[in-house]
Amino acid sequence: MNNDKYHHGDLKETLIKNGIKLLNEVGSENFSLRRLAAICNVSHAAPYKHFKNKEDLINQMIEYALKEFEEVLQETINDYGEDYEHITLELGKKYVTFMVNNPDYFKILFLGDFEAKISIKDGKIESNFRAFNIFKDCAINTFKMCGIKEEEYSRNIMAMWAMVHGIAVLLANRAVIYDGDYGNLVEEILMNNMRC
Repeated sequence: MNNDKYHHGDLKETLIKNGIKLLNEVGSENFSLRRLAAICNVSHAAPYKHFKNKEDLINQMIEYALKEFEEVLQETINDYGEDYEHITLELGKKYVTFMVNNPDYFKILFLGDFEAKISIKDGKIESNFRAFNIFKDCAINTFKMCGIKEEEYSRNIMAMWAMVHGIAVLLANRAVIYDGDYGNLVEEILMNNMRC
């Protein structure tokens, strides 16, 4: 096995990226650190320098995919300042684009064991899913700017998220082959719910 090609720290990221692909290909029952080590051309012991066990690796793979997704969304916010209407539209587009361009991340986040919980209680919408909260906070700022009543926030946010997520699911899974600009499609859907 050739360990020399990895600099300190590079192996962990390589294991995570290849692990995401492998997990999506074989499922959690057939996934193992030994199998991943062989794919990465390192010794069977090498992954254990970075991960306690298979569950630890899978958790870190999910966290890695989440972080990559959140960074794309956060960059969008940073690019547009306080232009919340524009940010909300761009977040929807970035969401779909990210998932279509990274189907392995999409699968580990939404088709695996990771649970993104969203709840609506007493008209308030809450979630443990940080990416959703980025979208939600921008949408609320947009609604305030547009004069939408607070009691409509949760319904509109869920409608917008569901439509954007639905488009991402269909395109990432290639259930729909869309030859147009899906950014424009997402923008049109979101604009209908913001009503600015």
